[in-house]
Amino acid sequence: MPVPETHLPRDAALAGAAGPARGRDVTASPFRSAPEWPLLAGLASAAMLAGAHAFEHFGGMAPCALCLHQREAHWVTLGVGLAGWLLLMVRPGREGATAISMLLGAGFLAGSVIAGFHAGVELKWWPGLPSCAGGTGTIDFETFAQALNQPVSGARCDEIPWSLGGISMAGWNMLVSLALGAVSLRAAFTGGRILTRPSQEGRS
Repeated sequence: MPVPETHLPRDAALAGAAGPARGRDVTASPFRSAPEWPLLAGLASAAMLAGAHAFEHFGGMAPCALCLHQREAHWVTLGVGLAGWLLLMVRPGREGATAISMLLGAGFLAGSVIAGFHAGVELKWWPGLPSCAGGTGTIDFETFAQALNQPVSGARCDEIPWSLGGISMAGWNMLVSLALGAVSLRAAFTGGRILTRPSQEGRS
């Protein structure tokens, strides 16, 4: 029995109204639509800071001046990551995600340089800063001014209080920060996404 023609326009209208609604996914949560890397990068830095403070407070390992500089780098990437993720939930966009990922990459790479310098001091490849206890470098005006602005720490920068697999804590921080920096730079080309496809972002 043929379908009455009066039903076809109504059915077609319902199908047409439902189809675009599903395509737009108007109920999508901003938590899922925002690029995930800024949040993951911030959480990675938070984990690194938590580990450093655990070694200090539970392991009795006081931080040296270079240790504190490494923590500062992770505080910066923690702030950039979380603030950037919240900003992208409110104002999503590929350009913003790219800029935030680039900032994260720069922060992680800067932290890896500090950690690498510290690892070299531990291995006696070069002298530490004057602000380090037991530092043996030559003092000029610039390094002296920097040392005045640093908190006093009793720990020596040229000693290795802990190591794993022959790599000190500073060495591991350098490797992890290098990896996080590389992922951040990759995320800069994928709209801040590393787990989901860029096409899901709704490019703008």
